[in-house]
Amino acid sequence: MVSAFTLGGLRTLARPRAWDLGAGADVTFYVVPDSLRPYYGSSPVSFHVFFRIRPPAPMGRMVDTTMAGR
Repeated sequence: MVSAFTLGGLRTLARPRAWDLGAGADVTFYVVPDSLRPYYGSSPVSFHVFFRIRPPAPMGRMVDTTMAGR
């Protein structure tokens, strides 16, 4: 069995004319069984960087809001 742990984040860069532009990254650490170590190494790691572009939301976006508990 392969196990993985991913940690990442995203930052909004700009909101021009209701568009939402952001950038983020994450890194994943893996634990692999002994049978796969010759192929992937003893502690494989992967990462990626991405950009997000979201068009304007027809009813607006929930930004900096707090959900009320009951």
